[in-house]
Order: sequence, then structure tokens, then C-alpha cells
Amino acid sequence: MNPHEKAAEAVWADTQDWLIAKHQKEIENFYSRLFGEYLTEKFGKLSPDARKHMIRTFMKKVIDS
Repeated sequence: MNPHEKAAEAVWADTQDWLIAKHQKEIENFYSRLFGEYLTEKFGKLSPDARKHMIRTFMKKVIDS
């Protein structure tokens, strides 16, 4: 493994913490926009409640992975 890859692996958890601490709203907006686009493409117009719950479920899956 390249030494830079090792360094990146070593600080990955800290990087994730930093991203959430500094850019949580931007990340939420980014994923919400992308998931919303996906839902519209695949299912057409959904009720606001269905859309919100599905996006929230997708976001949890991203966080858990």
C-alpha cells in the first residue's frame, strides 16, 4: 500500500467527524437533492411525506455504511 494511502486510511475516521462537524448541512442538502432526483426519476411525483421519509431512510443507510 502506498504510504499516502496508509495515511489517508489512518485519518479516515477523523475526516468523517470533521466533515459532519463542519459541513453537515451541505452534506444533507447534497444527498437530499440527489435522492430527490432519483425518486422523481424512478417514481414520479411523490407526496411530500413519502419523499421525506424515503430520503431520511436513504440518509440513514449512507451514514450506517
